[in-house]
Amino acid sequence: MNRFLALIRRKRVWIPLALVAAYGIFGFFVAPGILRGQIVSGIRKNLGREARLAKVRLNPFILSVTLEGFELRDPDGTPFVAFDRLYMDIQLSSLVRWALTLREFTLAGPRIHVRVMPDGNPNFLDLIPKEKGETPRLVVGRFALKQGSFRFTNLMAAEPEDARIEPLDLELKDFTT
Repeated sequence: MNRFLALIRRKRVWIPLALVAAYGIFGFFVAPGILRGQIVSGIRKNLGREARLAKVRLNPFILSVTLEGFELRDPDGTPFVAFDRLYMDIQLSSLVRWALTLREFTLAGPRIHVRVMPDGNPNFLDLIPKEKGETPRLVVGRFALKQGSFRFTNLMAAEPEDARIEPLDLELKDFTT
């Protein structure tokens, strides 16, 4: 017992423990608020659209990210893309593979509303990049889409036409770009 007490009294034990604790506190409690604000303001600044994100959760020890209650609106305020929950389990092997490597990517309750506007352009035309770049490498162990909904509206017609596909469920394993 005395050896144990002597061990925990040493600085070389407390410093690493304090660093791990600080990393955990920052990752669990501070970083989610920062990330939530950066996501919403980044979308507003770079896309010129309003976004809402209810909650961000991080686990810094297993490198997972969960986004909850996301909604992206069209410039006219109509909901365009939304989801209830997005979960990503990021792998440390991303560093050696030079590719974003995800053990799991799960999207629960996604909703997409594509509209063909009266001028014939889709409502997402402003989101398509003008310059061409290299597609980033992506490795995904498990991709799951749960209870999705796709809605299509044609506003070019004299009377708007509306179609829905739901529920959408999809699971893919071990794929890469």
